[in-house]
Amino acid sequence: WFISISGSKKKGGNTVAGKKKVSKKATGKKSGKKATISSQADLHASIDPRDREKAIAAVTQDPRALTLENLGWPFTEDREVVLAALKLNGTSLMCAHWSLQADREIVLTAVKQYGAALEYAHESLRADREVVFEAVKTTGWAIEYASEELQKDEELKKTAEG
Repeated sequence: WFISISGSKKKGGNTVAGKKKVSKKATGKKSGKKATISSQADLHASIDPRDREKAIAAVTQDPRALTLENLGWPFTEDREVVLAALKLNGTSLMCAHWSLQADREIVLTAVKQYGAALEYAHESLRADREVVFEAVKTTGWAIEYASEELQKDEELKKTAEG
């Protein structure tokens, strides 16, 4: 997946990529309307690094869009874009900037969606009892990513077992 169109041509205000047309909204033209991504061709359209709305639309429709190879910087450092992706796919935490992997709210959002996202959390949050509790509630085996001390916690082990 790449967020760019190579070899595209302009025709009548639309960008043509192969046989698929990409709307003006998807190519970054300001229309005054909320950004939407209506097709895979739109998802692959070039996203201007200043177009936060389009990046959020991309990750809410396909959270796999939040990868370093796809959206990349600056969106992997953008708290709002990362939160939008994590609500649908907690594993997107692995693509978030390291500073966001240390952000408690970001990590809680990720582990509530998919507990094993705890693997990508900063070490300090893997030692945070509430974060680990939320992770093992959704994915019991995520306890293996908790700090050694919390892996021994009887209540957490019970929660992880189910």
